[in-house]
Amino acid sequence: MTHYSSVYRDRGIWEHWHDKEFSDYKGKEVQFIEPLVSEETKKNVILYGNNGTGKSMLMNIALKNLLHRGKEVYVIDFRMLVNEYVSSWGRSDLINHILTVDYLGIDDLGKEYNISDNSKELAVTTLDFIMRYRYQRELSTWLTFNFGLKDIKPVYGEHLASLLKRNTIAVTFDGSDYGDNLFKKAR
Repeated sequence: MTHYSSVYRDRGIWEHWHDKEFSDYKGKEVQFIEPLVSEETKKNVILYGNNGTGKSMLMNIALKNLLHRGKEVYVIDFRMLVNEYVSSWGRSDLINHILTVDYLGIDDLGKEYNISDNSKELAVTTLDFIMRYRYQRELSTWLTFNFGLKDIKPVYGEHLASLLKRNTIAVTFDGSDYGDNLFKKAR
């Protein structure tokens, strides 16, 4: 536990990564992410690829570093974001905060597709609204998901795919599942 744990927790940064730094990440992808933090990019960032390759870890480390640079950040699982968006109808404290932070991290896009069709439509509508709102205000959104860029259009629609093409840096993660290595060590 670090000195900043309560600050990180309030910003949605996962406790598992409170004490992690860029040097703790062993993949080549860090060479693309560290400069984006140094430059305080205003672009959106998509981290995509195989399960268990460190996308969430690297996003949390990056946003934690931006927080230390004085930026307002918030990290949230996409399913939780959709739930918060729906429950905020009629009141708006947390969702307004989420919409207006300098850097928003949305983790695990795509997992909502294990649910009903009505929920999928709500997820697409929510993501479209949030991304457009933030795009119009030049606020950076970092997204992680376990499918390819070519899947954005069929999954989230032509409008969102077009919006993301305008102002997004994409970083692919093609390593092996880190959990496989842990499982081998445990046997």
